[in-house]
Amino acid sequence: MSVFKKVLYLLFTGICAFLVSIPILERGGLELEVLDDALFIGVWIVGAFLLFTKSFSKAGQVLSLFPVLLVLSALLL
Repeated sequence: MSVFKKVLYLLFTGICAFLVSIPILERGGLELEVLDDALFIGVWIVGAFLLFTKSFSKAGQVLSLFPVLLVLSALLL
């Protein structure tokens, strides 16, 4: 995967990660209800770092996709 595609992938998943972080920003703190959202943001950040490493690029793709899966599951349920 080229660097340009990696950057576009991170922008797309970053938008979804921002949508997940909106409840955290509105409440102004990490209460028990938003800890799972914060976990998904943390996983996205780890995935973003791993995406640009040569040996863990595929793991970075999978980890940075988790906020998208959270948004889709919230829409379906």
